[in-house]
Amino acid sequence: MGTTSIAIAQEFDLQQHNDYIQYINDRGNISDSEIIGTVEKGTQSLLAIIVDVGFDILALLFVMGVIAFAAGSTMKNGQWLKWSSGIMMGTFISIIALRIAPILVLTIDKIGITLIINHIVELLASVGYYMAIIMLLVGLFLRSLNKVFEHPKYFRWGRTLLTGCVIIVVLSYISPVVIANL
Repeated sequence: MGTTSIAIAQEFDLQQHNDYIQYINDRGNISDSEIIGTVEKGTQSLLAIIVDVGFDILALLFVMGVIAFAAGSTMKNGQWLKWSSGIMMGTFISIIALRIAPILVLTIDKIGITLIINHIVELLASVGYYMAIIMLLVGLFLRSLNKVFEHPKYFRWGRTLLTGCVIIVVLSYISPVVIANL
């Protein structure tokens, strides 16, 4: 064993070894941008496949929900109707979220997110005001029907709508202040 190692050591080509080490070092000096580009290219292709498969799964769930809704309607099965309507609404919200989320993540900074949240709170408050107005008008209409027909359901519905109107107005005024001070 000692003689073979001596023979190998005598046959060792130092210049070839140095050229090989230089080649490895040159190949190993890849810039960070090249590494990031390679990783980004692989991630983009993988992400595109995942998104396509995800949308296919959501489409399949939506179709299953429609079929279950049709079956539940024909057989008058409330559990199927509940499940299928939940699936259909959930897939719709998921698709909207998957389409909007990347745009928001890539284009909005911390100040933009704060502005979006404030605008959403203002939108919900204004929707609450309009709902309260509509509830007030319908409640007054039902109260007038109660006076004409003296039916107890009209009185209960009118009272419920007027109470809901007051609750929505109070919450529409209070909730933006509470959320803004969190």
